[in-house]
Amino acid sequence: GWWGGVRGGAIGEGGWRLGGGRVWGSAPVPVGARTVRAVRDWLRPWADRTAAVRAQPRRTVDVVAELANGRQLRGTVSGLHDTMLVAVSFSKLGAAARLKAWITVVALTASSPDTPWGAATVGRDKPGHPKWAPLTPLTAAWAPEVLPPTIHLFDRALTTPLPLPAQLSAQF
Repeated sequence: GWWGGVRGGAIGEGGWRLGGGRVWGSAPVPVGARTVRAVRDWLRPWADRTAAVRAQPRRTVDVVAELANGRQLRGTVSGLHDTMLVAVSFSKLGAAARLKAWITVVALTASSPDTPWGAATVGRDKPGHPKWAPLTPLTAAWAPEVLPPTIHLFDRALTTPLPLPAQLSAQF
């Protein structure tokens, strides 16, 4: 399963390990099968909600996009399943998470315009009910047009606070 088939474990100095993952923890505390079942049951809606987009193995992709004035956008994007960026958070699904996914898809599309990149951002809504925000692939011609103004905003944000609240801008 998504949680690595864990039957028991411990929270210790290295953190709680579930199928190779790592969750916060500092003091050695034994974790019994009942606790693991409770965590597994709590995670099940997220696993079920993302099962279709996680069908392909997880991978990383290097991004290199040419910008104006000889600059390049370079980086590595992880969390990709085939051509779908899957970002799961147990925080409320807000504008910042959706904006991060959108910027990542813009960078992927600018770097590899022939690939139909998309995103699925999943976060908390009501208890036990994950909220899903899909992002369909962008057109190859659109990404290079929107990337320069986005990079300009990034450059500007390095020197001065932007008058651009994430929640308010998400409404537009």
